[in-house]
Amino acid sequence: AQRRVPRTAFTVTLKKLKSETGLEEEKSETGPLWLKSSEEDWPAEELTCEPREVISETRKSELVNVNVFEESIPWYAARFSNYHSIVRLMGWILRFIRNSRTTVRKENISNYRLMKSSLLKRY
Repeated sequence: AQRRVPRTAFTVTLKKLKSETGLEEEKSETGPLWLKSSEEDWPAEELTCEPREVISETRKSELVNVNVFEESIPWYAARFSNYHSIVRLMGWILRFIRNSRTTVRKENISNYRLMKSSLLKRY
């Protein structure tokens, strides 16, 4: 059976400890003297539990729940069900993006190529 001891019985200020002669360390480690006596001699304090005080001391908290359901299957998972295929596809996509960002080399086009491309456009 546990018994509640009021907190005020434990509080001893440093001023009181220093005013007494040389027993500061002993008292702070062993606690108050009444702890060594029997439980009947301990200071008694009646518990008062008022609901208003308890409610005012409770921490106000907000409860926020967010449930996100994604019903649709991602486009890459609908086409490829194998993990390695999806990784390879993502590699191709990233390679395409990297290659499309690089500058195009300007080369001189020969007359033959120019004529060939213009003929292809006509027909």
